[in-house]
Amino acid sequence: MARVQTDVLALGIFQDVRPLQGPSEEVDWIFGGLLSRLILNGKFRGLSGETVLLATQSKLPASKVLVLGLGNRDPFDLKALIGACRLTLEKIRSLNARRCVMELYGVLDRPIDIQQAMGEIMTVMRDDPSSQGLDLSLLVSNSNKAHQAQQYLLAASVTV
Repeated sequence: MARVQTDVLALGIFQDVRPLQGPSEEVDWIFGGLLSRLILNGKFRGLSGETVLLATQSKLPASKVLVLGLGNRDPFDLKALIGACRLTLEKIRSLNARRCVMELYGVLDRPIDIQQAMGEIMTVMRDDPSSQGLDLSLLVSNSNKAHQAQQYLLAASVTV
């Protein structure tokens, strides 16, 4: 994640998954347990739609980290993923950011078809006029899922 240069890094946290996992675990470690302390102190619970914005203080090559609550892990599906993506775009727009790296929320450990998810994300971006000109990159830490996403984007003639 240290190689990612962006305005906003967007990560998701499930309400019922502790300890933190994936990119949020890495960011928590980089920030000396800040996310864990916010959770322990009840300031952030991971409820669906809940957000917290962190200034990176030059600890990451991003200006801000947007942490999005994803709700409970088990019911998280494609519909929930699309809602999370829409909320992320709304928050990015409010920050006037032009570049965002967004974790592909929940796709790594949920039975969500990566290619269907990619198609839905592209539809959300196409239907949201404020996302025009936004440079959105997806963070996919599973190499198999990343390859599937890349193949979908190449077939759709989208810059990878």
